[in-house]
Amino acid sequence: MVEKTKIVYVAEDGTEFNKKQECIEYEHKISHYAELKEALKEVRKICQNHYCSDCPFASCGDCFAESNDYYGDDECGHYVEPSDWIF
Repeated sequence: MVEKTKIVYVAEDGTEFNKKQECIEYEHKISHYAELKEALKEVRKICQNHYCSDCPFASCGDCFAESNDYYGDDECGHYVEPSDWIF
């Protein structure tokens, strides 16, 4: 019988990897998601005091954060390209 020890790299969220570099890259990627999520929470707080018609993230009066069919294919598209955001 042969006994082997296998090294497994575990990311902060519990995702397992066989390669250290893949785990490092994954953790780097998810850290950006956490930052983005926090930023979007702040945007939502601001949105509570403004109207969607004045928002650079809205399309045809629908907010990307509130609309269930934001990525739908209706006449408005419900998608505003970042290059079209008005600041």
